[in-house]
Amino acid sequence: MMLNKILYTITDINLISKLKKVGIENFLFPLKDFCVGFNNTYSIDEIKDFSFILINRILDNESLDRLEIILKNNSNKIKGIVYDDFGVLYLIKKLHLNIITINYQNHFGTNYKSINEHLKNNDSVVVSTDITKEEIDLICQKSIKPVTLFLFGLVQAMYSRRMLLSNFYSEFNIPYKNDVEIFEKISNNNFIMVENEYGTVGYQKKYYNGFELIDNENVLYFIVNPLFLDEKNQIKLIDNIKNKKFDLNISYDTGFLHKETIYKLKGDSNE
Repeated sequence: MMLNKILYTITDINLISKLKKVGIENFLFPLKDFCVGFNNTYSIDEIKDFSFILINRILDNESLDRLEIILKNNSNKIKGIVYDDFGVLYLIKKLHLNIITINYQNHFGTNYKSINEHLKNNDSVVVSTDITKEEIDLICQKSIKPVTLFLFGLVQAMYSRRMLLSNFYSEFNIPYKNDVEIFEKISNNNFIMVENEYGTVGYQKKYYNGFELIDNENVLYFIVNPLFLDEKNQIKLIDNIKNKKFDLNISYDTGFLHKETIYKLKGDSNE
């Protein structure tokens, strides 16, 4: 696989030189003060290369004002923005920035008709991991622009603007701990909870393995989120991607690639 299509999320800035040596060209930095779900976020001053930035939290007016200043003064180092809140797109249009826009709403890119609507105003849209491989393949075929696929990593299952861990520990007078694993009885699943001052994210505990999507065409980028993987496994992961063969010794699954979501409405999901 051509590594120039990998959009690699930076979880440790100290690994960038090693990632470059093994062929990674496109880096996605969680932007400090504008992201949830990451222990390490990075200010615009720490980003030295022409790179992508991730903005994945809900923004208020004050945050949008701060972001406008950042974008206005640093557009020369921003290749693109992966975003959730549509206020980000508004700022990009307002400032007439010539950057790549990728809309990433974790659970909404589920059919080609809605994706094509968003593609009218964006360069790409991230396809949901909540649908089957056949549905993803169809979206790739029918999208009016290249889409973005999540290839590997921890998948965000939920996001709350509340400080769920802090509130829980405070209520029961328990010492604070972040990056904590919880068990959810209804779904019978384990989740990893990550909190910062802007809210709490719950990740599926098992890493999502979408390697079988690698050969899809009409794809702009494949996102990799190696959160909590050590350096050795991150470098080995890239070698796996090159060879299209997954052999990391970690807990993973293929999500909904081969099973339908239990909460999806019946009928044609692509209509």
